[in-house]
Amino acid sequence: MKVLLTVVLALFPLLHETSYPAEFQSCSAEGIFLKIKDEIREVQLFNIVMNEKGTGRVCKALEEAKTITVEIDSSSQVEDPLPVYIFADGNLLQEEVLKNQEGYIAVKNPEYRYEKRMEAAAAAQKTSAKQKQPETVKAHQPSRGYRYLLLFLAIWIVLGILLFKDRFHKKPKKHVDKKVS
Repeated sequence: MKVLLTVVLALFPLLHETSYPAEFQSCSAEGIFLKIKDEIREVQLFNIVMNEKGTGRVCKALEEAKTITVEIDSSSQVEDPLPVYIFADGNLLQEEVLKNQEGYIAVKNPEYRYEKRMEAAAAAQKTSAKQKQPETVKAHQPSRGYRYLLLFLAIWIVLGILLFKDRFHKKPKKHVDKKVS
């Protein structure tokens, strides 16, 4: 049993959905480096794309933080740079970046661990951005999802018509003469 546990721990040095304490090493536009489990790793904010202000905010928060913890989402791969949720003094940095309009969510997936918190922060971002826009600039764009749905529905209808068109046309019955023997 000890051997199996040792092998598992050797193969999976960082487990998903587990909090790990981290130490700040360095932070710049090139990358964020944290010491996690006695190993210096390059990390990135999971599922967030940041602008320069967001990178500056994250670096400043990490430099000033007394405690830093990271979590790996169950859907992410353990690779470099390691995509993680970063908590600086208990604050989710992804949420802070979204609230301050310094980045956006890269992929929407309802299975992410902190998806609801990030969506709420992004919604707050959109609400405040709409308030800043003049009324004449607002324009409603149809959702891309509905366009694809309509396109695929049209393709299925055309395919159905092509495949079953002979069934719906009535063919004249052939008259068969019966032979009397």
